[in-house]
Amino acid sequence: MPKNITLAIPDELTVEMEKLKEVNWSAVAREAIESYIKRRTNPTLTPILERLATEREQIYQEGYNKATEFVNPLQYADMEEVFDIAHRSDTYLESLLTTSWNTNHPHIPLSIPKGKPFAYYKGFQRAVIDIRDALEK
Repeated sequence: MPKNITLAIPDELTVEMEKLKEVNWSAVAREAIESYIKRRTNPTLTPILERLATEREQIYQEGYNKATEFVNPLQYADMEEVFDIAHRSDTYLESLLTTSWNTNHPHIPLSIPKGKPFAYYKGFQRAVIDIRDALEK
């Protein structure tokens, strides 16, 4: 028996969908779900995905650990700037962390290896946000 589901569609996407009145959007959604399930359950991909997920988690944790190591000696006034930097765009996080911080704080340099995978910076960012959230409680 078919199961009905509810999807939340942003207004701007709904406007575009309404322009294509001939499209069976239920079929489009069903096909997308089937395709997603096939990709996620493909037996040849499972070991690859597991290995890459493990590697990503290790890199993320490395960034997280780097952040906790870095902020440990800082004073609260310095932390406010670190919080500000960590909330900026993910795209520029590497340069913000190094350039912005090191320009304003040459006495407390932040050394992050260049060319780290994005997960490293996300881990660094998450640690800073976790510290900020814990302080705000």
